[in-house]
Amino acid sequence: MDRIDVGVARPKCSKLECPRSTANGKPYCCKHIEMIPYAAELIAQLEKRKEQREKLTEAELFFEDVVIELRLKGQSTIEGLARALRLPLLSMGKILRAMKRSGLIRLGKNSRNSITAELV
Repeated sequence: MDRIDVGVARPKCSKLECPRSTANGKPYCCKHIEMIPYAAELIAQLEKRKEQREKLTEAELFFEDVVIELRLKGQSTIEGLARALRLPLLSMGKILRAMKRSGLIRLGKNSRNSITAELV
């Protein structure tokens, strides 16, 4: 439901026949946000990304998720990666060893003797 501001006329959505108001000078209401060029471009990118991911094997998906996580956070422990990716610790260990064999990551240990992974 739209919020009513007393004394302030809010512009209407640019979508034909949409009675909803917009906020902050936006051309479309939240129901029609996909019509904003920037939002439409993001939606197209997400759809393309989804199609690309559908072509990957399960192992490749896990590898990609680990790479993304390591790019975002840098060096991480096996426990941290398992938590972030919601995987069992044993499975995370297998994935990291396979990634090491592929030359994607380097494994090490931190001061608490936890296994760490970082991108090569």
